[in-house]
Amino acid sequence: MGGGGSARLDAAAHERARTPVVGAGEVPPLARFISLALLHLLTYTYFINLFGVHTVAQSIIEQIMELEAKKQELMAKAKEEALKAAEKAVADLNNLGFAYRLIETINEPRRTVTSADGSTRTRRSGVADEVLELIKKSPSGLSRGAVIEQLGAHDKSAQQSISNALSNLKKKGQLAANGGIYTAI
Repeated sequence: MGGGGSARLDAAAHERARTPVVGAGEVPPLARFISLALLHLLTYTYFINLFGVHTVAQSIIEQIMELEAKKQELMAKAKEEALKAAEKAVADLNNLGFAYRLIETINEPRRTVTSADGSTRTRRSGVADEVLELIKKSPSGLSRGAVIEQLGAHDKSAQQSISNALSNLKKKGQLAANGGIYTAI
């Protein structure tokens, strides 16, 4: 008799060992795993919202476009501040009796020029273009002296560059001269 009862006890003990026992106040392992996963997800979402991190669904191109827009905004503000400072500096110089003016130019690419001997060099486009644009803006035309004055050419080399530009533009047929007054064609 003693052997049969012992076998039943061993079978019951074996069954209890296979079934996890959850005591009062304990959380089953699967529920613990789910709650930890949810906690991690909520923490991740909180930090995304807290630090302004973009969602995974947003593409890299959209992020680059946003950054470019922000860059343009900052550049415009920086330019505005620098321009105000430059205008104040020019006004201070003019109050001291100088004749300065602030102009905005467009950075144009350098042109490659090939000379008669086959060598190439880069040439800055600028003076001739500035002279032509200035004369185009004046329907009645401008004299050499007026062009020099309006472009603020105070030294001899700058004045010579303007004279050369006027001559070259006239030769190219872009300007006409009548009585020392240049007009755009």
